[in-house]
Amino acid sequence: MDKPTRFPMLTGIIDQARKNDGELKDVILNHDCLNLEECGSMGDVNENYEQQLLDESHRSVDSNNSNMQYVEDIDGEYDSSNDVGNAATADHSNNDDINNTHKFHNFDNFDLISLTYYTGLLGEVLRCNTHVTTVYIYWDFIQYLTDESKIHFLLAIASIPNLKHLHMFLGDTELSISYLMRILKATNGKLETFDLNDVILEGTETDFDKFNNKGTDNDTGSTYGGDAYKGLKKFGIQNLSLPSEMNLNPIMHALSGLNTLEEIQMDHIDMQDQGVSQEAIQEICEMPKLRNLTLDTLELTQTNNKALVYGVAEGLMSNTTALECLTLSGGIIDDCSLSPIADALKSNNTRTLEKLHLTFNSLGCNSFYMIEDSLKMNTNLKVLGLDGNDMVGPYCDTAVANVLKNNSTLTEISLTNNKMENCIGIANALADNNTTLERLFLSYNHLNASSGMAIANALRKNKTLKILTLVNNPIGIDSCMNIANSLKVNDTLEELYLDHVCLPDRYGDVTPIATSMIGALEHYNCAMKVISVDGMEIQPDELDRMNFFLELNQSGRNDLLRNDSATRTQWVDQLVHVQDDLDQIFYWIRSKPSLLATFDMRFEPDEEFYIGMPNNKRLKKKGSNNVVAQAFNSVLKHISGN
Repeated sequence: MDKPTRFPMLTGIIDQARKNDGELKDVILNHDCLNLEECGSMGDVNENYEQQLLDESHRSVDSNNSNMQYVEDIDGEYDSSNDVGNAATADHSNNDDINNTHKFHNFDNFDLISLTYYTGLLGEVLRCNTHVTTVYIYWDFIQYLTDESKIHFLLAIASIPNLKHLHMFLGDTELSISYLMRILKATNGKLETFDLNDVILEGTETDFDKFNNKGTDNDTGSTYGGDAYKGLKKFGIQNLSLPSEMNLNPIMHALSGLNTLEEIQMDHIDMQDQGVSQEAIQEICEMPKLRNLTLDTLELTQTNNKALVYGVAEGLMSNTTALECLTLSGGIIDDCSLSPIADALKSNNTRTLEKLHLTFNSLGCNSFYMIEDSLKMNTNLKVLGLDGNDMVGPYCDTAVANVLKNNSTLTEISLTNNKMENCIGIANALADNNTTLERLFLSYNHLNASSGMAIANALRKNKTLKILTLVNNPIGIDSCMNIANSLKVNDTLEELYLDHVCLPDRYGDVTPIATSMIGALEHYNCAMKVISVDGMEIQPDELDRMNFFLELNQSGRNDLLRNDSATRTQWVDQLVHVQDDLDQIFYWIRSKPSLLATFDMRFEPDEEFYIGMPNNKRLKKKGSNNVVAQAFNSVLKHISGN
């Protein structure tokens, strides 16, 4: 039918999905899909269009309708044949949310009918597409639909034949546990990733038992959950609210029975003081394939927090645990409740845990002393994150320094936003003792000038650190100058972050710092790849010069200039890699003139840059103009002696 295109991006996705040619694999549905194309006033639209739209909504949406997978609902048969019709003919008149919201976006009733139709059509077309594997659904895409249309659409999406990854961001919408089970069951056990965000779950204890496969459907004889999530590898729920009488135990028990699950993430769960049992969380930690567990801001009472922490600790000490990364964040743990985790670390030295993040809790220096004691015995932990705690003053520095002196397995420590005030002990340990730490994050800690000087000294001696962050620490211009000079002898540090550490209006001219950094990069340091100096107000030409040498390092300067055995093939590969940057090409020619003079390199009359090698590798690059070509050929002539 002859109709205006009201939602061009949405209809474009529909057209692409119809082709089923493999081009469409990832589908992202957000507010961008709802941009209205200008079609003039509504009076310019065919007056019969609305009726045509409704008539078409009742017809078959695809010639492959017979191949659609119909979803067996918990409460009986789910008939998808009326999805589009139901969606398009839904009564919007009494929906206050829609009537209030669509006016803000210049939607009229015609647009809502059109949108509902297209949304239903998209769901049906995707149900026939055998190539789509990933779908992201955002609240601002479905917010204008009626509740009935939303459920029909979500069920259609869940029925995509080869859907592997489903991410839903539902904007604090109310969703019953029964509907959630309908969506999961529609996936037929093929999902590998299920990510549910911003939902208020509703239901009784009986409803929640359905999630745990308890009880039998009288109509079908099957368990409520069936094999809805039998192949799940990653499960995530964020910003979830539970009914006042419910807890996470049914969900935990259901997940613990999955032998395929590798990652669980639960963030910002409001459980109305119900919590989770020690047994339920212990079962999770003992799962044979679970590698990554994140529990962040669960809003538990002190008693429930204690049960959770003890459950985690018991799970870590289990012979069956496979956990490699554990995150307990957002007030879940404090000085009083850390002891079980610290004890578990002592016994976990032969287990699997490699990464422990205890961020944004209420851990003081006493907590770090407990961790320090544990790490004397633990020889497996590689990453320790303690950002955003209350580790104030010199005691934290002392405890971390002791860890660095005695532990030989940690490769990363993150202490951002702890108000440590100084890190002299840490710096001295890096200078004199530690040979394994590769990444150290110390931003937002009120570190003083003495700490900056100590870090500069550490960089002169340390040969393992690769990443260092000092953002928003007032270490001052003298410390920065010493750090810059240390880059002349340090050939292992790759990333350095000095944003807002010596503001010009407080510390004076920062030009000497830039000059020293450029000198170090030009003549000595081939390892540094990133230097971030936001807030220093370095002159643009100096910043460009600094970035030029950083880009050279990123492209492999260290491997070529510090490697006497670099082959001719490696050099050609390097020139090919930087073919779009004439400055870099000239730099490499100047660096090894005797070697590069033997190459067949020239600018052809048609301004194409040409490199020939016995292995037939070629590089052709358009010159900017004849002047550049002549200059380039002059350089080649000079270094070749011809």
